[in-house]
Amino acid sequence: MSCDATKPLPAPVGAEVRRYVRWVGSQRDTLGTAIVIAAVLLAWQFFGGLIPKYIFPTIPTAIAKFQDILTLNGTYVAVGQTLIRILGGFAVSASFGILFGVLMAMSNGFNFIARPFIRLIMGVPALTWVLLGVIWFKNMELRVWFFMFIVTFPITALNTYDGVRAVPFELYQMTKSLRPTTAGLLRYLIIPAATPFIFSGLRLSLSFSGRIAVFAEAIAAGTGIGAEMMLTNQLFDTAGLLGWTLILIVVLSLMDGILEVIERRWFKWRREMKD
Repeated sequence: MSCDATKPLPAPVGAEVRRYVRWVGSQRDTLGTAIVIAAVLLAWQFFGGLIPKYIFPTIPTAIAKFQDILTLNGTYVAVGQTLIRILGGFAVSASFGILFGVLMAMSNGFNFIARPFIRLIMGVPALTWVLLGVIWFKNMELRVWFFMFIVTFPITALNTYDGVRAVPFELYQMTKSLRPTTAGLLRYLIIPAATPFIFSGLRLSLSFSGRIAVFAEAIAAGTGIGAEMMLTNQLFDTAGLLGWTLILIVVLSLMDGILEVIERRWFKWRREMKD
């Protein structure tokens, strides 16, 4: 009986099972999201037939309204305006937040003044900042940017501060023994070590930026997704409100996904810990 030596041997059954288990584990987030969405749709379909449509529309009504919104040219103008505001406000608040966080962690004198200031900002309700912004700024864009900055800036600043403070003291002393310049210390130790905290703050800030931008547009602007949502509310158009909400969810999800891709590429050397 001949035996073909070139024929590959079948993989052990145990290896195949382990490979399948790892694949299932990697898809847990996707599976969980699918289950939640399915549950929401089932509940929507059930209650949509019991509640008047002007209060809670059915799924077909909401889909039809969403399709109508997508056919309007003004929809893409509003989305573009909101995107510009979110990205602009996020970039400014993130830049100042990272700078403040690093300075607070490396300078006791600056930390003595800056941390109470940031705590004061975070202690003031968001609605108060909105009302003050309407009074202080006549320009519509300045209002929106002010709201976004004042709410998201402290998040990035405190996360950066925690990241810099988390640098091991022994590693800091070892690097200092090489007598690097301040720029070199920041470039080769402080910023890389604090980057995980910084990215965590950036993703949280981006999420808040989108919500605050839409809220500001609804209160103090006449254009953008927030303004369109306010218009549908005034018209008691619940299906339209849900349609614009879905558009906002898609926009924010795409932006968060892009930031996540950037984070993964930044940390491509780091293996994720899995159960």
